[in-house]
Amino acid sequence: MDQEALVDQLLDGAGAIIPALAMTKTPVTTAFAAFDLNSDRWMLILGVRNLKSKLAAYENISKAMRSTQVELPLDSIVAIDSGGDLLRFFSQLALHHRRASRPHHSSTGVEFGEWHFVDVRGLPAGVVSHTFEKIVYETIQAFSDPMWSVTYRERLPGDIVIIPDMTITEMASPVYVEVKARNEPISVSDFLHALGMLWLAQKDDPSAKLIIVSRGGFPSSTKRRARTLEDLALVEWDGFDPGGRRALKKSILSLLRTD
Repeated sequence: MDQEALVDQLLDGAGAIIPALAMTKTPVTTAFAAFDLNSDRWMLILGVRNLKSKLAAYENISKAMRSTQVELPLDSIVAIDSGGDLLRFFSQLALHHRRASRPHHSSTGVEFGEWHFVDVRGLPAGVVSHTFEKIVYETIQAFSDPMWSVTYRERLPGDIVIIPDMTITEMASPVYVEVKARNEPISVSDFLHALGMLWLAQKDDPSAKLIIVSRGGFPSSTKRRARTLEDLALVEWDGFDPGGRRALKKSILSLLRTD
């Protein structure tokens, strides 16, 4: 297998297991593929939030791989705490790779334990988006009422988006959920596009409502506009914080019960 295929395999595997780990004690906030000079192979670096026990982390990662049918050697995976400086260095090297016109191994890289990592690749934007959507969907599934019907639409590159990512129905009234995975406040154009999808849905069903979940939050102007709309709720959530999870559940319950 060539190097690019190996990198894709590692990052695709990360994209599959991150949602499965979101509600465990090993929540992964980001991932990188990095070449280790010492072992002469590509490794998968997983940034784990509040990493306390590496043994427990690897057990949870192994379970997640089995449940998602991801086949990666466990010894090719390195779990590190996402709150330390080490992850910042990986991010810098990944950014350097994206900007390089001719990617090559860094002359310095990151030394960590027995490894010397160079040529770091971050998760592609499409994988980040899909992963965050899956986290939101599986979170909703976890606390959903037996009376709810939850539908998730997986978008393909090039799809024309006219329906939000998810639909939750209880009896008849639908609540749509649109997910924004970028780690920055939602743009005005994305907000207006989401409103347009809601208004289009309301042509078929005037009772339709919308929740926008943004990983990077919302600008103050968007929050002010949203407060004037009874059929819209905004939820800021990074995919891991329990407060955001509670806010998402509260918004769903509130809109489902509003006639």
